[in-house]
Amino acid sequence: MVTVKLGNTGIVANKNGFGALPIQRIDMDSAVKLIHMALDGGVNFFDTARAYSDSEQKLGAALKDVDRSTYYIATKTAAQTGEKVLEDLETSLRLLQTEYIDIYQLHCAPKCFRPGDEDGVYDAAVKAKKEGKIRPFSSQKEERFLSPSQKPSLFEVCGSFRTCGRVDCSNCPKLAGCFEVSTLYLDWRHRRDGTFFLHRAKRRANK
Repeated sequence: MVTVKLGNTGIVANKNGFGALPIQRIDMDSAVKLIHMALDGGVNFFDTARAYSDSEQKLGAALKDVDRSTYYIATKTAAQTGEKVLEDLETSLRLLQTEYIDIYQLHCAPKCFRPGDEDGVYDAAVKAKKEGKIRPFSSQKEERFLSPSQKPSLFEVCGSFRTCGRVDCSNCPKLAGCFEVSTLYLDWRHRRDGTFFLHRAKRRANK
């Protein structure tokens, strides 16, 4: 089994993870069977989200009798208030039939939530982590660049919590001149260790 280390989370998982969005399209018995087949094949990382209808419920049903120390669960919330974050988290824990989430993400975040914000999103995640209900947490955001001359701030582009101290990432050498490409929209992600990776690059449709 080929494994990968997920940043500085301490998680070492099978390189082949299980994206649980598609199982919302099949019935419970079929989903459970498919998840068990994945487990038998060595898969130990499962990714889902509150937005994936009954995906969490199906994962919970399939994994409830499996040793919790043998697999990892990542799930997400699209909540934009601290109260909703905690509400979604409790729902996820109940449906997944687990006491904690290994990686908790802020799903398609409209901005980079920060400590002390009035919305309370970041602070709610910190609270949940201190209570042991989640372990690492992060944010994801997709950004479409409108022109190669734009220089969005790191908060606007990477969608993750700033750790490298850079205010404007457009001139960062790690981006390798990506703003020169005017025909693509680029979805860069910022790792907590200060490095970047290109999550997605697609050609924009002509208008």
